[in-house]
This record gives sequence, structure tokens and C-alpha cells, in this order.
Amino acid sequence: MLTNKLKPNQLSDAYLGYYASRFGPVTITMSGQQCIGCQFGWVNSPYPKHSTPLAADLAEQIGQNMPLPLDLSLSPAGSAFQQNVWQALLSIPFGQTRSYQEIANQIKHPKAVRAVANAVAANPIAWFIPCHRVIRSNGQIGGYAWGIALKKQLLAAEKIEFEACRTKGI
Repeated sequence: MLTNKLKPNQLSDAYLGYYASRFGPVTITMSGQQCIGCQFGWVNSPYPKHSTPLAADLAEQIGQNMPLPLDLSLSPAGSAFQQNVWQALLSIPFGQTRSYQEIANQIKHPKAVRAVANAVAANPIAWFIPCHRVIRSNGQIGGYAWGIALKKQLLAAEKIEFEACRTKGI
């Protein structure tokens, strides 16, 4: 489980790399040892393109229940409210989901469900800050920046892996 706290974003030495993942192409943006972005697909960006072993390892981990490197910091740029929501997303266990209302309650803003949904949608570090694990209170999938089909695929893969681990007693 990821225990790193979100740290302030630093863009002075940012770069991005394009990689293949289990779920298709992914763009990872790094600043030193800090991951500042992870998006599905190829992303146009002003940052220079540069691949590093760490970023390549992160891309390889997408879709696998693997721990992140201990020295990796997630550093998304966002408001204090967004940071609170994203920190709450980090507490959702692999293979499980939470509703937007549950996240709003967790951050002690129970009437801010729409604002929580907007913060979830603005998450710049997909997969590692698991916005795909947030669904509607009625159990429906809801939206996803990269499409509902990918969100369903991510959730199904996590559920299958979670059940396999549980069956093996892991």
C-alpha cells in the first residue's frame, strides 16, 4: 500500500515518457523522483520527452498489484481541496471501490459530492492515485477521463487479481 504523502509539485526538471502498459499506451510525467502525471494514451505536453528506468518501471506496474518504489513521491498539482480528495483516494484498497459520497464524508465535506467528483476527474496521476475506484452511490460506474470502457476494464482486472490473491491467502 502506498504510504507516501502528496508533496508540492515541482516542475523545474519535468519530463515525460511514453510507454506501453497492460491497458494500452500511457504517458508518465516525472520531475526527478516525483511522479507528477500519469495519463492513459499519448499526451501532448510542453515537457521534454525522456525515458528513465524509474518511469519505465512505473509504466510496467500499471495493472499489476506491485508496490511502488519507496523513494517515489506522488506530486500532483492542485488546490488544497483537490489534494484532500486525492489523499483520500490513496486509502481505497486495491480491488475495492468507494462512492463519491463516501469520499466526501471521509474528507469531512459531506455536502460537497459534486466538488469531490470534479476533484476526482481532475486527478493528474491516474492509476497510482486510483480515481478509477470511485463510483456512484447507486453502484453505477460513472464517468472516467479516459472513457467508461477503460474504467470498467481497470476495475474488472483489479477484482480478478484481488479475488485470486484472496483465494491463495495472500
